[in-house]
Amino acid sequence: MKIKRFLLMIALVCLCACGAQHQAFNLEKEGLLYSYSDNVMFYYPRNWRLEKDDLKLSVDIQAPNSREAMFLDVYAIEDRNTASELVQIYCTKLENLGVSVTASSEIHLTSGQSAYRIDGENGRDGTCFSEIVLYVGNQQYVFSYIAEQATYEENISEMWEFLMSLSVNEAQSVTS
Repeated sequence: MKIKRFLLMIALVCLCACGAQHQAFNLEKEGLLYSYSDNVMFYYPRNWRLEKDDLKLSVDIQAPNSREAMFLDVYAIEDRNTASELVQIYCTKLENLGVSVTASSEIHLTSGQSAYRIDGENGRDGTCFSEIVLYVGNQQYVFSYIAEQATYEENISEMWEFLMSLSVNEAQSVTS
């Protein structure tokens, strides 16, 4: 009888411990909503510092520890290629810069928009990154998370929630 109670107590402790480690991530609680030029919206971590550069059409978001960052960059597209061709061109450009693209796939953002996920690493400085690449009109939106490998591996699941929050109003476009 005591053995059954002991086993039952062990099972309950294990269940409680497993449940404590897997807590739901709440984007509204953990992040701040940012609107960029009235048609781009995304969440970023609440305690991070945001800087906007209107000339470059970019937003830099820096962690307090400066070991990780997020970036939103908007580029004009003059090519008449399809989105899948454009993402291949983009991956080739990254590789030409010495960055290794480890994965590339089509995904759907939380907003329902079709986009591309690109994961990679930079062997020179030991950083890893994940990017959302979205094509709307004649513009490319790149929302990135980059960090040192250990920090990246520790935080990517939560950071992925922020990346997936990117939403671009297709009726408008950002202009310089």
